Amino acid sequence: MNGKGGVAEVSGLKERMQAIRAAVLPGSHVRRKFHDAHQLDPANAGARDILKRIGRLYAREKQAREEKLSATTRLVLRQQYSVAEVSGLKERM
Repeated sequence: MNGKGGVAEVSGLKERMQAIRAAVLPGSHVRRKFHDAHQLDPANAGARDILKRIGRLYAREKQAREEKLSATTRLVLRQQYSVAEVSGLKERM
């Protein structure tokens, strides 16, 4: 701990959260493209899978907001679930 309080209090937390956000936030633009592709071809299993994966990421973020989790707890939640989901997305793309 560096004694400054808030998010920066936990060593490296701010940087780790920024890295996770960088991986997740562009998802809204990516999701839109896959949504469009799925609308054009509902049988497209790849687009459907990616939309489901992105949906799970959004669901975790919604859960964190609704439960008003602390920054540290949100980081743990993201590390437990989101990192693997983002890795799966990268493999599919």
